[in-house]
Amino acid sequence: MLDHKGEDAGDYRRLGLLVLIMTVVAFAIGGTAIVILYDAAFRAQRERLIETVRSQARLVEAVARFDQTHTLYPDGPRSATLAQIEAAQEALQGRTQGGDLLLVIGQKVGRHVHAHRHAGNGDAETVSAETPGALPMRLALSGQSGTLITPNLRGVQVLVAFEPVAVLDLGIVAELPVADIRRPFLAAAAVVGIVALALVGAGTALFFAVGEPVIRRLRENEALYRRLFEHSPSPKFILDPRTKLFLGVNDALVTLVGYTRDEIARLPLSAYEAKESPEETARHVAGVMEQKTAVFETLWRNKKGKTLTVSVNACVLEMAGAQVIHCVLTDLTARVASEKRARDLQDQLQRATRANELGQMASSLTHEIKQPLTAAMNYINACRRFLQSKDAASQDRAAAASAKAAEQIGRADHFIRGLREYMQHKDPIRSTEEVNPVVAEAVELASTAVDGVQVRLEFADRLPQVAIDRMQIQQVLLNLLRNACEAVAGSPVRVVSIETRPGDEPMTIEIVVSDTGPGLPAEVVDRPFEPFVTTKPGGLGIGLAISLAIVRSHGGSLSAETAAGGGAQFRITLPASPPIPPEPVSDGASR
Repeated sequence: MLDHKGEDAGDYRRLGLLVLIMTVVAFAIGGTAIVILYDAAFRAQRERLIETVRSQARLVEAVARFDQTHTLYPDGPRSATLAQIEAAQEALQGRTQGGDLLLVIGQKVGRHVHAHRHAGNGDAETVSAETPGALPMRLALSGQSGTLITPNLRGVQVLVAFEPVAVLDLGIVAELPVADIRRPFLAAAAVVGIVALALVGAGTALFFAVGEPVIRRLRENEALYRRLFEHSPSPKFILDPRTKLFLGVNDALVTLVGYTRDEIARLPLSAYEAKESPEETARHVAGVMEQKTAVFETLWRNKKGKTLTVSVNACVLEMAGAQVIHCVLTDLTARVASEKRARDLQDQLQRATRANELGQMASSLTHEIKQPLTAAMNYINACRRFLQSKDAASQDRAAAASAKAAEQIGRADHFIRGLREYMQHKDPIRSTEEVNPVVAEAVELASTAVDGVQVRLEFADRLPQVAIDRMQIQQVLLNLLRNACEAVAGSPVRVVSIETRPGDEPMTIEIVVSDTGPGLPAEVVDRPFEPFVTTKPGGLGIGLAISLAIVRSHGGSLSAETAAGGGAQFRITLPASPPIPPEPVSDGASR
């Protein structure tokens, strides 16, 4: 599940890490620059010391050679040279080095080194050659030259350069305290550190000044989205497509499935599916990931085992660098149940309508059934009388009478079967029919209902056949005929016309029922097929609605309009059935 508090803590940790990285980077850049500058300055000082001792050594050698030839100094040429060098180096020390450079001239006296330190005071001292601070002088007196970092005779860490003076068997050492070299760079490092901290602080403050409002707005938007997600009336969840587990759910989904949030976090998507197997669910998820969006219906099962019909609107989103599926559910269970109840009620209403219509037709159909049965009884009685006679002519008459009786009984049976199927509301059984005989039979069934009404039939020839449920189409025709006869009952001219003809559209046929009555009333002219719309006293107003549903179930249409000469006109349009190719004649039949 989504951990919002953990995300906030993570944001603060990332912010602290960012400040730390900025500090480290600033100090690293400043420190690297100081180290590079210090190294360059150190090398420059070392080259300066080397140049100083070398120049001093060459000067001493030149003065010594001159004094050996021309000096009149009482203590001899060597003393004269040393006196001149000491005076010159003291002047150089104060003029060029600012007091930080120390020159030492030494000579070996037995196992000791006699050094003259020239730091402005001309002090001289004798130390053991094995003293650590005498190492540079010992190397110079041995004829070597170079540089070292070592403690001097006073224990101070110094950078030294040493050079021999071979003419007088002397050594020259120039030393500079390392601390004097480092001091400006340490001060610079402190300045850099202070500046770096100031820049990091200023950058952090600027970040908060500029970024905090943006972050605050982002947090507010995120909080708003979370509230919308959590408190949305529609069940929602976020699915991990790899594990098929829920990463987040809202309150509506918890209510829908009946599980706790901890239970939901452990259950895969397939645990809720009542329609798909786990393999089918996995394929479905993969399809959503590929298509990016999907809308579909499925069946879920809640914790109590109840099956729910849900509509799923899914889309692929990116969250925390990974793709997830965001789904919004719509619970269709109540609507589906309501639609089923409506269909059941409609079926019951149709059956009730059929029973009502049958009651209205019963008195009319009784005559049609009684008439053939009475005729059949008369033929049977005649057949008995003929059978009593033994002559051949009477026997032939008896056979003819029995055939006539059977024909009348078959006619009555036809009526009875039609009524039974009509009442039982059997599923439609369609067959390919010629439309004209179907219409004629419907008119015959309604013959008693049209007493006193002139029925005109106009049948077109060579009409294509239609695939229909004969009983259902006749039910529509009976309803239209009865309505037409009732419409002309009070008219001076009582005529009902039935016409069959090709339809306006290719491969269609039309059955047109028109009358000479007053036409459609104004209150129903725009909605004659709406349920419960009627002008008949005690009428249900569902006959035309059922007729429209039957015709549409056959792929046709039913319309109403005012006839050209007045009265109402109803037009049934049915699609023609594709022609059936003739069966091939077998070889045996051809022979």
